[in-house]
Amino acid sequence: MAATEQSFNEIEYVVGDIIQAIDLIKEEVRHMNERKDSVVASIENIAAISQQSAAAAEEVTASTEEQMRALATVSDSAEVLTDASELLTERMNRFKV
Repeated sequence: MAATEQSFNEIEYVVGDIIQAIDLIKEEVRHMNERKDSVVASIENIAAISQQSAAAAEEVTASTEEQMRALATVSDSAEVLTDASELLTERMNRFKV
């Protein structure tokens, strides 16, 4: 009977150790989940910033293209004005005495 009681006491002791180990594991898993949530939130923030940066880059590209078209128009207009000025100068020279 004493051997049986000793066996049960040992089992109880081992089960107590197992319960403590499980509690420690549960706590570590809880901490890991908290850290995981923090990492996921950081990744989501990085993704949002990346999307904003991409959108801003697209806007800059569109603005640059628009400015290039405007400069081409100004250049064309300047060329037309130069031609008109040369023609006007040529015609005015006809009237010089």
